Parts: sequence; structure tokens; C-alpha cells
Amino acid sequence: MISTIVEGEVIVISDVKRFSDSFQKRELVLTNHGEYNNELKIDFYNAKIDLLNNLQVGDMVTVHINVFSRLAEKTGSYFNNVIGWKIEDAVKSDKPQPTKANTTFASYEDKDDDMPF
Repeated sequence: MISTIVEGEVIVISDVKRFSDSFQKRELVLTNHGEYNNELKIDFYNAKIDLLNNLQVGDMVTVHINVFSRLAEKTGSYFNNVIGWKIEDAVKSDKPQPTKANTTFASYEDKDDDMPF
């Protein structure tokens, strides 16, 4: 299993899919607007599906994921699973982005300045 972090814009949030009383999932799809098809579907299971409740399409998020492969016994080929377990830094799409503070300072080397410091 590989653990990593991905960042991107939310483009899809699925409804809850219930498979049994003890198993449910939701899917989140992110994009980074790259040159190629850079979309990633991330599955959230059971208690972790609530992490998607406050997200909206257009939000920028950082998602902690685990990636692993499984053997499909019927076909004999492998498939990948991408499982989300934490979401942070959600920036809502309807809020303006914060601007950087101006960090330039005026020079006080003016000889006519009568300030004592």
C-alpha cells in the first residue's frame, strides 16, 4: 500500500451508495486542470463518507489517500483502489481567495524627518 497526499479541485461528489447495513461508500473526483486527463476518483467508505458532507463542486482540497492493488480473480488482472481517509484545507468556491499582505516597508532615511527614532 502507498500513502500519499493529493490536491485538486472537486468536480464530482457522489451520493451515498449502500451495499449492506455495514458497508457504504461515496466517491470524490478531483482535477488539477493539467494538460492531460488529470482526474482522480477517490473512494470513501463507511464512517469516512461524512468527510464529504461539507464539500461543494469547485472547492480546492488536500486529500490524504491510500493506494493499493487487488487481483480480480475472475479475470486474473489487477485493479487499483484509491481510498480517502482525511480531507484538509478545503477552500470554498464561493469565498474570495485571501490576498497576500503587502510586506514592503517605507524607507525612513529621509533627513527631514523629525521623528526621534
